[in-house]
Amino acid sequence: MRKIYYITGGIAFAVVLATLLVLDWLNKRAGDRNTYKNVKIDAMKNSTFSAQSLARLGTCHPSLQLLACEILKEMDIAVVYGYRGEAEQNAAYAAGTSKLQFPRSKHNASPSNAVDLAPYPIDWNDIARFEQMGRIAKEKAAMLGIAIKWGGDWMAFKDYPHIELA
Repeated sequence: MRKIYYITGGIAFAVVLATLLVLDWLNKRAGDRNTYKNVKIDAMKNSTFSAQSLARLGTCHPSLQLLACEILKEMDIAVVYGYRGEAEQNAAYAAGTSKLQFPRSKHNASPSNAVDLAPYPIDWNDIARFEQMGRIAKEKAAMLGIAIKWGGDWMAFKDYPHIELA
């Protein structure tokens, strides 16, 4: 079990490192070595996600990875879900935690175009903390130039952990 844990953590680290290299390359092409859309490249270097959160975040689109790292600067969060395969998505649908069956969810793309985050430590009943996280996510996304939709803004089905690319 430990070997799988180390491999998963290593894969997540490789994804984060690859994202940093891409951002650095983009900065060099833009002629500005220190920022990408006015955000320092070292945003992901300063994260303190758990190995499990990093592994889940590694399944997400690079824009969501960067956004999650920016949110982490303001509040402690856990990555609950990134990519969901067919079995996981249909189980979430059956449990009522998702309104979409596979492959219609943004979680079903690879890399995932959606991420579920929760304020840490997780208290599913603390809606005020989820709303705080949603406000921070929208502010950081606007700062980064990333168009998102937050599930807490939805009228019919409040999905407070959910952030997706618009």
